[in-house]
Amino acid sequence: MGLAHTVLIECAIYRVHTLANEAHGYLMACLFNGLSMKYRRSLSFALLTLFCGVLTLFVLLDRLPIIVPVGYGALSLFAVLIYGIDKSSAKKDKWRVSEAKLHLLSLLGGWPGALLAQQMFKHKRSKPAFMKVY
Repeated sequence: MGLAHTVLIECAIYRVHTLANEAHGYLMACLFNGLSMKYRRSLSFALLTLFCGVLTLFVLLDRLPIIVPVGYGALSLFAVLIYGIDKSSAKKDKWRVSEAKLHLLSLLGGWPGALLAQQMFKHKRSKPAFMKVY
């Protein structure tokens, strides 16, 4: 693989990540404007569908290495697992995963899974201080 091809791939990865962050920022802004939980859930799933579609398109067009969506998928599955553990711990009044670790996991690329887990487990989605950082 030549240098030009590598640069193009890195530019594509950066652009996908930038678009995802912009969409995520828009979604989070919408969440604080009095939207109902049902609408928030629909918006979350629409964002995740759009993000997965863009990643798939870039992979199919050979503009993005397959490792990028695999990485997002792995981190997302891990995020769902961690959110599930934290929700279970919260119900049992046991040791909890720190909010800083949940945010770090999202920042590292697990935000699709974190967003999905918040809806699945009804966890952390109504806590304004957490969602503002998220």
